[in-house]
Amino acid sequence: DNTYGDYYHQAMFDQKFSDPSYIKMNLSNFNLSDQTVSIDIELIMQEALSGIPKLHVAIIENKTYLNTGTNGQTEFHYVMKKMLPDQNGTSLINVQANDTLSYNFTYTFQGDYCDSTNFTNPVNHAIQHTVENFNNLSIVAFVQGIGKEVFQSEWSLNATSNINNDNLLNRHFKLYPNPTKDILHFDYFLNSTENVSIYIYDMLGKTVFMKALGSQIPGSYNTKVSKASNLNGQFIVELRVGNKSLRRKAFIKP
Repeated sequence: DNTYGDYYHQAMFDQKFSDPSYIKMNLSNFNLSDQTVSIDIELIMQEALSGIPKLHVAIIENKTYLNTGTNGQTEFHYVMKKMLPDQNGTSLINVQANDTLSYNFTYTFQGDYCDSTNFTNPVNHAIQHTVENFNNLSIVAFVQGIGKEVFQSEWSLNATSNINNDNLLNRHFKLYPNPTKDILHFDYFLNSTENVSIYIYDMLGKTVFMKALGSQIPGSYNTKVSKASNLNGQFIVELRVGNKSLRRKAFIKP
């Protein structure tokens, strides 16, 4: 109905989908090791292409929860995290019919998760990242002409990953400030709905504080223990998430 201007509609998609593509694209060996992503891409040219088309590759997070705004939406699908090698893509120069082009792209996400990025404050990839769950990444690749026409595209299968949910929980569990004289904050991230509780033990193993947080849905959380709990000295803090638990040492000054 042109409410939002001249946009792409189903008939246009069907027309383009029926047009033959003169590029075959294969994605393989999609792997994830810790925070390093790698993918092999093969292009088989059925005919020469005019101009200098580009191969664009994007790392996508299939579902995110922490980038909420003010419109009430609580989860987002297929969120782009990084273009490879960057937003300019890879130029395909002097490509001829029957050429086979092979590429390997590898990228390591640096540092820890940053939740304070936005349009005017983009992530600094040199020291931080915005990936919530490294087990939830995909690769999208496409060849685009100078007129922005997409000649071919492909979507990866799930990566082979060495990261499990225990590692993910451990990476996002933060205790601060430590030591503290006032309030002790707990940051953690859930990948699935779980019952959560916090225990604090003295150095003899006696429970000196317990806080049941109940069932919590996937997302990022912060809770705190104040000095009103009358805790002084060195303690062991335990975060229980379902049948898993993590422990950290905490120092609370008088």
